Amino acid sequence: MTSEDLYQQVIDNLQIKTIHPLHKAMLEECCEHAINNNITDKETLRNAAMIAFMTTNSTLQGTLKAGLKMADNVTLNYRGQSFTIDANSKLLGD
Repeated sequence: MTSEDLYQQVIDNLQIKTIHPLHKAMLEECCEHAINNNITDKETLRNAAMIAFMTTNSTLQGTLKAGLKMADNVTLNYRGQSFTIDANSKLLGD
């Protein structure tokens, strides 16, 4: 299984219709790490990627909520990409 296959399985399993570019980059990295850990069972691999992604996502959202006022924007640099996030935006889709 490739990290791209794993990424699509996680998206399908979480029923994500749209994804913010920052979360896409985060999930891609979680999938790469899960693949690199040589997990052979596909369900365990998918669960490892999902748990890593949800943990990272929760930490990010907690940090944003703690550090932002309603009118603030934050620019984050992640994996060589820059993301500007509005304090009121939903990072994940529906």
